[in-house]
Amino acid sequence: VPELGAQAETDVNGQVSILENAVASNPAAIVIAPTEFKALGKPIDEAAAKVKVIGIDSGADSKAFTSFLTTDNVQGGRVAADGLAAAIGAANGGKIEGDVALITNAPGAGSLEQRKQGFT
Repeated sequence: VPELGAQAETDVNGQVSILENAVASNPAAIVIAPTEFKALGKPIDEAAAKVKVIGIDSGADSKAFTSFLTTDNVQGGRVAADGLAAAIGAANGGKIEGDVALITNAPGAGSLEQRKQGFT
């Protein structure tokens, strides 16, 4: 089973190109973790018209997935926020206060946007 990926998680065009090439090779199915919710919707719709498309981890603006497997990313964000709050409290004499920054490596990625939603 070939494993293909774009050069970077933010390379949406690269992922679309890989998806199109995979469809052209007429596989039994394609498994994809979309890099960006909006941008991958139409390419996934087009791919699903020709082959089974299974989504994992991050969603896309498409209802064409044959199946979709994911974790509860919103809950994952809540767990991360709770863990950070506990660490801040432990280091601050029990006081849970202060400013924090939430930084992601791929803005717009579905799973990361959901984790951000749970974190805030």
